Amino acid sequence: MRQDKPWHTHPSSMTKLILHMGGFRTGSTSTQSSLWSARRRLHSQGILYPKTGLACKAHHALGLSILGQAIQGHYAAPPLEPLLKSLEQEIASSGCGTVLISTEVLMLLVDQTFGTEGREERLGRFLSMFGEVQVLCVIRHQVPGRLRDSR
Repeated sequence: MRQDKPWHTHPSSMTKLILHMGGFRTGSTSTQSSLWSARRRLHSQGILYPKTGLACKAHHALGLSILGQAIQGHYAAPPLEPLLKSLEQEIASSGCGTVLISTEVLMLLVDQTFGTEGREERLGRFLSMFGEVQVLCVIRHQVPGRLRDSR
């Protein structure tokens, strides 16, 4: 459904988003655990690591909602609209000028076989909540197979 005016017209449109994503096996889980542990300190510095869309200390539920597809056996893809409304409320009540979202799930946007129709529109609706977006993408060369102990 196309809308003539922006989906979100609220204070968070002046908020900066830092979107941390990366390929799988790039240290994201460690980074996300550290961010979760430091969320109070981050908040005191004006950075919100929101609870909305969290699954295992990362924003996988939000990422999967944008993609419109669950990862079988791992995470569900809740409806996006209620998540965005909840995120909007969390941002407004936080008083923070920066929001930090972390999920490697959004790397699946480059996989044309993953996600459902409309994923680009859902991503656009999410990103339109923010006045500025910075993306931090972590990648590394993936060695096929397992590395074996040479002893």
